[in-house]
Amino acid sequence: MASTPLLLLTGLRCSGKTTLGAAVAADCRVTFTDLDPLVLAELGASSVGQAFERFGETGWRQGEAAVLRRAIEGDLSGVLSMGGG
Repeated sequence: MASTPLLLLTGLRCSGKTTLGAAVAADCRVTFTDLDPLVLAELGASSVGQAFERFGETGWRQGEAAVLRRAIEGDLSGVLSMGGG
């Protein structure tokens, strides 16, 4: 369980989750995390396009779910920008 609150931002692709999340986190002086780079690291891919090419949408979604589960169950706090899917 997170030691301090975690704000999850969800929305469509390119809707401003990362921009808003970074701004809110800076204003609140908390950590900002973007889920997509964590998923890329999980899959060993350098871009979302490469990950989709190598693993397909199903593989991407499985990686995304695994990373999100660990983030929520771990000690992540602050602001988390979720993927657009």
